[in-house]
Amino acid sequence: MKATTPRACLALFALLPALASAQQRASEPVSAAPTDASESRLIFSGAVDPKTYIVGPGDKLTVEVWGLQEESKEVEVNAEGRLLVPRIGMFAAAGKTLAALHDEVVQRLKAVYPRLNTNLTLSRLRTFSVYVVGAVGRPGSYPATPLTRISDLLPRTNPLANASTRRVEIRGKSADRRAKADLVRFSLFGETSADPTLLDGDTIYVPLRDYEVEATGAVKRPGRYELVGDRTVKELIELAGGVSTEAAVGIPLRLTTRGPGDRMVVTSLSTLAEAMGAGLRPGDQVHFPSLADLQRTITVEGAIRLGQALPDVEQRESSTGQALEALATPRTVSVRLPYIEGVGVRDLIVKVGGLQAWADASAAYLLRIGSDGTRKRIPVDVAAITGGQKADTPIEPGDTLVIPSRREAVVVGGAVYHPGVYAYSRGLKPLDYVTLAGGATRTGLPQSARVVRRSGQSADIGDVQEIEPGDVISVPEAKLATADWINLALIFANLAVGTTALVYTVTHR
Repeated sequence: MKATTPRACLALFALLPALASAQQRASEPVSAAPTDASESRLIFSGAVDPKTYIVGPGDKLTVEVWGLQEESKEVEVNAEGRLLVPRIGMFAAAGKTLAALHDEVVQRLKAVYPRLNTNLTLSRLRTFSVYVVGAVGRPGSYPATPLTRISDLLPRTNPLANASTRRVEIRGKSADRRAKADLVRFSLFGETSADPTLLDGDTIYVPLRDYEVEATGAVKRPGRYELVGDRTVKELIELAGGVSTEAAVGIPLRLTTRGPGDRMVVTSLSTLAEAMGAGLRPGDQVHFPSLADLQRTITVEGAIRLGQALPDVEQRESSTGQALEALATPRTVSVRLPYIEGVGVRDLIVKVGGLQAWADASAAYLLRIGSDGTRKRIPVDVAAITGGQKADTPIEPGDTLVIPSRREAVVVGGAVYHPGVYAYSRGLKPLDYVTLAGGATRTGLPQSARVVRRSGQSADIGDVQEIEPGDVISVPEAKLATADWINLALIFANLAVGTTALVYTVTHR
């Protein structure tokens, strides 16, 4: 077949209205001009990436050929999503990327006009309507382009104060067009994937916030944040920009949460490194202590009573970590007090309102950060100090006084069928715990059992009127008398004779 000459091709394009020569090629990004000033921010929201831009009805493209003379023709994708290039043919354009459509059109042009340079460029973006519904002050239809992102459009809808900016849903016309926007991650970390662009027929749904927590203290961006990931302290720290250089990483974080009856529960989390995986609930507040807090305050935590001047708390957990029945008083609470020169352990106990009935006052201790930054544990016998048997221990700024709880369990061991740890119950007698352990074995002597108190004192089980939390009950084995040994010897002798006879019988058959 005879090749088409450049002159013939130019004559073809001379029949079309000549437009200004395009300055952009397909390899260069193209931005569309705004239709009016009110839409300029939506139109000029970015540059076109041919590999990701999806062509649709209303897009205008320029077909170019050049050689001896440059000519171009602007064509538009029609309502059916097809593109007609004069004298070349019809192309299915809607839904294809600009790069894919460019390659298809240019390949056809080169087949028809092999001696000319050809190109296809996007000259004007289409404008379409999207719908915004949900927690916005002005729901309805808004103009957009394929370059418009959620962050461009959403501020125009006047979102409500409690609107979520991390779970914004994009619902397209097709079932596979489902996406979510997280404007917090986009604004804080620059993740463009968290701020997707819009397409024709999209509906944007803005939900209300439902999982908001607060970070206070030594973080770079204190404030309230909506959690949507693992909902832990780690996610909160990430959103808050991490801890500041003034953070005191060696002391526990303080968690304020809401308990039953809308009472505020104040507890201590682990140190920063250990508390990363701690889960948070809606409305929680996590305080990250700073070096300044450390120098001016004292922390008292454990089995303490909170006075009326201190915040109400309500929480309880067992010594084994298993949840017990809800009570009006927590097992472990934490309160931070201002440091006063000359204050001692006795003063702190009085200030917090005293100890709970289950407090193990003799096992209390102070946590103190030394000059080298390490945490030292200093034993403090609170029972002896408050009773006047020992001198008071002075407190230093940043100290943490820990009052542990007594273990609410009883250990049963020795000659029982099921030795182990059993929950303490005030109504049970000493031998009742032996029964819980399956009872004494055949050689066990339950009446000779010994009870070892937490203090280390030991007593016969018959002399113990009431078991206390933390006691250990040991059931001894019975010693075999001479008659028992003789009976056992006869049993073994009979077994030996029987076995010998059986072997003889089998071997002589």
